[in-house]
Amino acid sequence: MTAPAPGAHVVADDAEALAVARALAAEFRTGASARDAERRLPRPELDRLSASGLLAVTVPAEHGGADVSALTLAEIFRLLGAADTSLAQIPQSRFGEGVLPLLAGAGLWRHPDERRDTSVQVPFAA
Repeated sequence: MTAPAPGAHVVADDAEALAVARALAAEFRTGASARDAERRLPRPELDRLSASGLLAVTVPAEHGGADVSALTLAEIFRLLGAADTSLAQIPQSRFGEGVLPLLAGAGLWRHPDERRDTSVQVPFAA
């Protein structure tokens, strides 16, 4: 198992990941519109996000990670995006390629050509 970066928190599970995301979202909401209007990069907020452990929540459990579900990962981005859309877009590319396979594996996403089966409820736009 690789040790986390110094000072980085290791999130234990889905419940903790959501609690951390909610707390950060409340914190990031303050000043989000001013940062956006002034076109300031959210460097201190990114440092907080990195230290929170949320950027490593998809690390498999066998490697010491939280291995959160696809739904939890999507909810993390929903919470962060509702607080600060600019901030939520930055780590999105880090998870983007990994999210669709997670959703597909959970039966929550299908390629548009395969969506003829209406028995599958797709809660996310793809």
